[in-house]
Amino acid sequence: MTDNLNLPVVIYISKVGCPACVGFEKEWSEIKRQLSGKARTVKFVCDSNLYPPPCIGKYAGWFPSLICAGPKSYYRIYTPTDQVNQRDYSPDYELKAKKFNAVEEFDRTTKQTKFTFAGRPNSAQNFVAWFSRLNVADFDESTPPSSYANYF
Repeated sequence: MTDNLNLPVVIYISKVGCPACVGFEKEWSEIKRQLSGKARTVKFVCDSNLYPPPCIGKYAGWFPSLICAGPKSYYRIYTPTDQVNQRDYSPDYELKAKKFNAVEEFDRTTKQTKFTFAGRPNSAQNFVAWFSRLNVADFDESTPPSSYANYF
């Protein structure tokens, strides 16, 4: 395994046919370029029959959505080749991440976290600036997944 599993994982959640997602592709390419060596980048594409996995679902309230996941959390769900981590995966597990361009609030009625769009432009420049201020240790798991414990 040659991947650096300690890097944060930037996830782009898009939807087939979404005009905003089509317009965002140039920004996504620039984000990947600027974060090369600083983060791993992954893209999930949804359509009417394919939804985000349950562990990521809460972050996909609108498209495009960008999140930064802690690596220990991400690899608890996925392998370095983005397949399901059969050893550590649980359908009840929720990815530990921060959502870009969103305000996170706790809804006391539903007892769930919800996101409200913050209204800033979804640009590579804004995302990279936001990413550079994150401290992934603040929201990642404290222990690595058992499948990759030796890589952290």
